[in-house]
Amino acid sequence: MLKIYSNLDWVKMYPKIPVATLLYPFVGLYPEEFHDPRAPMANRFDDFIANGSAFLAMAKKDEADLFVFPFEWYGLPRNSFGMQLLDAFFLDARACGKTAVLLAYGDDYVELLEHPEVIVLQSNLERTKLKINHYAIPAFVEDLGRPFVAQRFGSWRLRLGLKRRPTISFCGFSGSAAERKEVIGRLRTSKAIKTRFILRERYFGGAWDKEKNGFDFKRLQIIRKEYVDNLYAGDYVLCVRGYGNYSARFYESLCAGQIPLFVDTDCALPYSDIIDYEEFIIRITSSEIPFVGEFLADINASFTDEEFRWRKQRARQVWLNHLAPKGFFASMPYLLQ
Repeated sequence: MLKIYSNLDWVKMYPKIPVATLLYPFVGLYPEEFHDPRAPMANRFDDFIANGSAFLAMAKKDEADLFVFPFEWYGLPRNSFGMQLLDAFFLDARACGKTAVLLAYGDDYVELLEHPEVIVLQSNLERTKLKINHYAIPAFVEDLGRPFVAQRFGSWRLRLGLKRRPTISFCGFSGSAAERKEVIGRLRTSKAIKTRFILRERYFGGAWDKEKNGFDFKRLQIIRKEYVDNLYAGDYVLCVRGYGNYSARFYESLCAGQIPLFVDTDCALPYSDIIDYEEFIIRITSSEIPFVGEFLADINASFTDEEFRWRKQRARQVWLNHLAPKGFFASMPYLLQ
C-alpha cells in the first residue's frame, strides 16, 4: 500500500485547475471534455477510480511515502500564483523529508530547476537526455480491447505461414511531425507491404470545435469508431510521435492487443527497466525509415503464427499490468526504490 499526501484543500479552493490524475480515486474525475459522458474515452479511468484504494491510501504528512502535487502541470497557471503553489508544496515536502511528485501529462517538457529532487512524471521525454528524476508516463486510454479481445484472440486466423504481405494500419493527422510524414510516405509507396491508412487533415478529424473550444460529440463518436476499427484493420499499427516526443497510438495499440511498428525518435518508455518491450513491439529508428516497408516485411516473415499470436497477447497483458491507469499507478513503488 502506497501512502500519499496531497493538499486536498487546494483542490476545493481552486476547482478550475485540473486535479492530478493520481488523486482520482479520492476526489473523482476532473470535469473536462474528455471526461464528458458523451465522449468515447470518458471511461478510461473507471477501473483506477474503482480499485485505486486497493494500493493507494491518503495519509498525513508524517506518515506519507510520497507527496503528490494536487494539480496537473498542463492546467497550472504559468504565473506567479501557479509558481507559488509549486514552491510552497515542494518546500513543504523537503521540510518533511519526503519525496514529491509532479504529474505532467501532455506535450510540455517540464524541468523544475529550483526543485531538482522532485520526481516528474511526463509523456514528452528524450531517452538519451533523461534526468535522474524524470520518468515516462503513458498516454492513458480507454480499454479498447475489452469488447474485442476474447473474440479476436479466440478465432485468430492462421496467417498462411506469414508469407503474405503484411498489412499496417494508421488513422490520424499526418502533419504533426516530420518523422510521421516521412514514414507514412515511405509505407504508402512500398511494394513489400499493404497499408490501410486514413489520413486526417485536422486534430480529431475535425471533431474539435475551435469556436466553442470543445468537441462536437456526435462527430467524435463517428471519428473514434473509425479510429478503433482501423486500429484492428491490419497486422501491425504504425506508431510515431506527434507534436510531443511520444505516441498515444502506441498505448492504444498495446491496449487492443495489436503489435506496434514503433518509430523510435529517442522516446523514453514507461518502466523500461522492468518491461522488455522488444518481446512484443517492432522498433525502428529514424535512420531506418527509408527502408521501413522492406524491414517490416522481413520481420513479419520471420514470425511463426504462434509467435505472432503470443506477441499480441503479451502486448495486451503488459498494458493491463503496467500501462493502463490502474496498472501504472499500482507499479509506482518501483520508482521509489
